[in-house]
Amino acid sequence: MKVLHLVSEKTWRGGEQQIAYLITVLNQLGHENIAAVRKKSVFEKYCISNKITYYTYSFKNSLDILTSVGIRRLIKAKSPDIIHIHSSKAHGIMALIYLMGIKVPSVLSRRVDFPLKSFGFSQWKYNLKAIKKIICVSDTIRKIVINSVNNPDRVLTIYDGIDIKKHVIAENSNFLRSKYGLKKDAILIGNTSALADHKDYFTFINTASSYIKTGKANVYFFIIGKGNQEEQIVNYIQEKKLEERVFMTGFLNNIPSILKELDLFLMTSKTEGLGTSVLDAFASKLAVVSTNGGGLSEIVIHQKTGLLADVFNHDQLASHISYLLKNTEDAAKLTSSAFDFVKDYSMEIMANKTLEIYKQVI
Repeated sequence: MKVLHLVSEKTWRGGEQQIAYLITVLNQLGHENIAAVRKKSVFEKYCISNKITYYTYSFKNSLDILTSVGIRRLIKAKSPDIIHIHSSKAHGIMALIYLMGIKVPSVLSRRVDFPLKSFGFSQWKYNLKAIKKIICVSDTIRKIVINSVNNPDRVLTIYDGIDIKKHVIAENSNFLRSKYGLKKDAILIGNTSALADHKDYFTFINTASSYIKTGKANVYFFIIGKGNQEEQIVNYIQEKKLEERVFMTGFLNNIPSILKELDLFLMTSKTEGLGTSVLDAFASKLAVVSTNGGGLSEIVIHQKTGLLADVFNHDQLASHISYLLKNTEDAAKLTSSAFDFVKDYSMEIMANKTLEIYKQVI
């Protein structure tokens, strides 16, 4: 079949990685993929590098008339069997296109656990008849969306997937220890999420502070990623006088080997759709300590795949870190269980389940 993907975001985060995984598997299965992407976005570069057919638009906002007209022309020219809407902004654009007479059946992905607006344009676009299915990446999101649609049967959960193989074959390159001049026996704790508000790196830093105050030496914390909160996070590290123990690496493209180098993965989100960076940690056989924000508790099962703490509770998070670093046998049991668990969260399983929804809709 022929699938048109609407990809409106400028940067590359978890959602864009999921689209890339989906297109990769659909291509392998012999389906045709076309992407309508934001001009000069990271995803445009990805399409070029991976020889994906794509067309660029401005995607200025959810009511961008020029983008709507352009994509309408694309739909008329290419006649896709189904349209996959991958973000809120693209959702608004597609709603305008429906008003222009396009009737191609569509599916919508919902990746964030923020509450939906209960009035106006938001409610209207979530109840468009042309959107046959709404795919949520966790049951937490599904429960939120169901309350805002007239037909709950349209809403289902398909968990995000990851490329498990690349984590299994990755090798520890000691990149962090070399770059930051750390000894071989140094304990490294990190997070690979974007520097966004809902990731709550301030709790990450507070957790580091709580743990270090217990007198633990030779333990270092790494914030691996980039985002719009970089300046505030840098300032907070300085305020807490942790410049020699908490490091910000910026964006790194060798995440599988970085995860192999860490001793523990610390997730401190206050809200989260699902948390694919945690799934990456599972695939790397890395112990996980996490908050229970949003969909995280659906994958970090307390005392089975990781240890959970309440949102913002840095003392509890620090206590969990201390426990796992002291009790290595229990930590090993958790990582083994988490590795078995993550096998059901491969990109192939995610893509095949999505394909089945496409077939149902068509």
